[in-house]
Amino acid sequence: MRKKLLKTALMLLLAAGMLLSLVCCNKSKSGNADHTPSVTDHLTAAPILSLDPLAGNTPVLTEEPAPASTEASDRQETEACSWDVKEYKSIKGEYAAMIEDYLSSGEIDDALLSSLPSANPACWFDNPGRFEGGSIGAFSSYLQLSNEEDAMDHYLCVDCVSELPLETYKEAIEKIIEYRKQYWGMDSIRTQFETENFGSSPMQGYCGEDWFILPDWEVCMNRQVITIWRTDDGENYYEFGAKNGERGELTDAVILSDKVGYLCLTGWDFEEGRGFRVFATDDGGESWKALELEVPQEYSGYGCSFAYAPVFKGERGALAVCLYYDDYRRETLLFETSDGGSTWRFISRDAE
Repeated sequence: MRKKLLKTALMLLLAAGMLLSLVCCNKSKSGNADHTPSVTDHLTAAPILSLDPLAGNTPVLTEEPAPASTEASDRQETEACSWDVKEYKSIKGEYAAMIEDYLSSGEIDDALLSSLPSANPACWFDNPGRFEGGSIGAFSSYLQLSNEEDAMDHYLCVDCVSELPLETYKEAIEKIIEYRKQYWGMDSIRTQFETENFGSSPMQGYCGEDWFILPDWEVCMNRQVITIWRTDDGENYYEFGAKNGERGELTDAVILSDKVGYLCLTGWDFEEGRGFRVFATDDGGESWKALELEVPQEYSGYGCSFAYAPVFKGERGALAVCLYYDDYRRETLLFETSDGGSTWRFISRDAE
């Protein structure tokens, strides 16, 4: 009899505890009615961020499951909103649109030109599904995700703009390692992470509808090798003539056809001065020639600089160059060609 009474009492206590928990939970939810959604809330509300064990423990976007209980739903909301999210977005589209508008109208938006951010116009190669389907994506943005309970940063690429075969991507990685040894005498010791992800993930690069460029994810002593690929049918890629051996880091690039392409390098010689250089090829990458982009004397004295790849409209084309000075000034110059890139002239500038 005593055991039965004790069991009944325990059941009553348990039921009371569950009722109290539900009441407190409802009060907590009603107390957050005035909560203003944040950027993180927007990104994680639906779908939510979760960890996919097949993706190397990288957070991925998944469909939000129906909550099994109020308590489980609250826990999911807390976990989803705990991520600190930073977005890194390519400015390639904005830059190209600005130059195209200038080539059409003949007028340049000086404010927009001078406000070009120093962010690299590159895209990022990655696949949240970890290379499923035999292809890899080129994305215009990626999110850097971190939280207090996780010692590592995670990355999530968004806004896919192009895809390429996974096997070609892997071949490009092997070419980078080959070029390291060939041009710089560098033996590559790849980490387990790099081996599993075919390099570094996400990898910065450049792409178009029928081409992509994968630079080395390492820049050592102002040296970086690159590998360039193009396709004629959208499926089978071949290596477009490589441009390696030069000191410097790739800052922008464009391949316009099976013959014509442009590469922009910067930081090429710290002993004789730091400067941008733009190389062009008209024979499919067999040979490259530096463009003669003469900076007027009044802009001398800059400390570092980089160029954006040219944008063309018929035979006319233009490209921007950013110069940085030790007193934190920045000058943005514009160069134009009217003969398809054979000759270039300085046409505009704006100070910041």
